[in-house]
Amino acid sequence: MKKILNYTDRKDSIIISGDNPEVKINIIEEDGETFFEPEIKFEENKFPSDGEIFIQPYTVHGYVGKPVYYGNVKEPLNIKTLEPYASKDELYFRVKIVQKQIDPTIKIKKVISFKDKIRSAGSKNLIQFGEAEIESIFEIRMKPNSIPIVMFKKGLGLKSDLKSSNYLKGIIFTGSVREILMRYIFDADTFLECDVREDYVKHFKMLTKEPFPKKDDENDDIFNWIDLALRRYSNYYVKKNKNLLNIMPTSDIKIEDKITFPNKS
Repeated sequence: MKKILNYTDRKDSIIISGDNPEVKINIIEEDGETFFEPEIKFEENKFPSDGEIFIQPYTVHGYVGKPVYYGNVKEPLNIKTLEPYASKDELYFRVKIVQKQIDPTIKIKKVISFKDKIRSAGSKNLIQFGEAEIESIFEIRMKPNSIPIVMFKKGLGLKSDLKSSNYLKGIIFTGSVREILMRYIFDADTFLECDVREDYVKHFKMLTKEPFPKKDDENDDIFNWIDLALRRYSNYYVKKNKNLLNIMPTSDIKIEDKITFPNKS
C-alpha cells in the first residue's frame, strides 16, 4: 500500500552546517562505485525519538533516487549506501523525519521535518568542480543557494589535471568566474534570496571597492566592472605571495611544459 506524506505543520530545523551539524553526508568512491554514508545526531527532545529518518539522493537534472531508511531519531543507523546512478559531483540529498505509523492501514504519514539541497561534506569555495556525462568539454551549473559547479566531461581527466596544472587553473578559473558574475548580474531574479550570490556580491565588492552592478545598468558599465573584478580577482593573494596571475607559467616556459608547470612557493 502506497503511503502519502503530509507536509503540513512540520518543523524544518534540521542543522546541516556549522561546527555541529545534525546531518552530515560523506561520499565515498571505491573501485569505481559511489557510496554515501551519513553521520546523524539530533539534539535530545528536538524531535520525537521514534521519528523515522529517510535520506533521498537526487540531482538537479532530473534523477531522483529512492528514499533510504536510516533508523530513527534516537538510534540513527550508521550504514553506507550504494548510489549507482549519479556521480559524487552531481549529488544532492534531502532528509525527511517521518512520524512512526503504528496502524499499517493508515495511508497518510506525517512529515515532522524536512531539509533538501544538502551537498556532501566539504569545504566551501567560490567554485566547485566535478565530472558528469555531458556533451561538451565543460559546463557551469548554477542553482539558487548552491555553489556554482564547473562540470567537466567524464573520462577526459580534466578535474584531476586541474589540481596539478596552474596553467589550467588560470584559464578555467578566469573564464568560469566571468560567466558566473554575468549570470548573477543579468539573471539576478533567479537568484533572489540566494546566500551564495550574496557571498559573491560581498567578495567582489570588497575586491573592486565598487557597488555590484544591477542588470538595468548600462551594458558598458557592467562589462567594465566585470573586467575590473577579474583583474582584482586575478591579483588577489589567497596565500602569501600566491595569486592566480603569479602561479601562471610565463612565455619563457615551453608549451609542452606549461600544463605541468609547478606551483610557485
